[in-house]
Amino acid sequence: YYLFQLFEFADKYRGKYDSSITVAQKYYRSVSGYADELLWAAAWLYKASGNRYYLNYLGRNGDALGGTGWSMTEFGWDVKYAGVQTLVAKFLMGGKARGNAAVFGKYQQKAENF
Repeated sequence: YYLFQLFEFADKYRGKYDSSITVAQKYYRSVSGYADELLWAAAWLYKASGNRYYLNYLGRNGDALGGTGWSMTEFGWDVKYAGVQTLVAKFLMGGKARGNAAVFGKYQQKAENF
């Protein structure tokens, strides 16, 4: 329940953390933004909980948050799209996409490019 509240808070109040904690910019600056982290969180929360809310979030927001649009060449602390794409591709291949198969196919294509 608390993870859902935390995720809901992050989704509602979108923004880069280092815009609020400016001292962090010297050490851990967010260049890629927050969209990949929202998708990354939703993917792992679905994997951990099986809650379809997160699965559907990935389907509804994949295009708008860049998860289906970026072919990545790297995975790291600041850019998590390749990880999201790989996890979502596993959901699709595991038959868990439900009504999100078309969007999840886009994630899978990007994961295969990676």
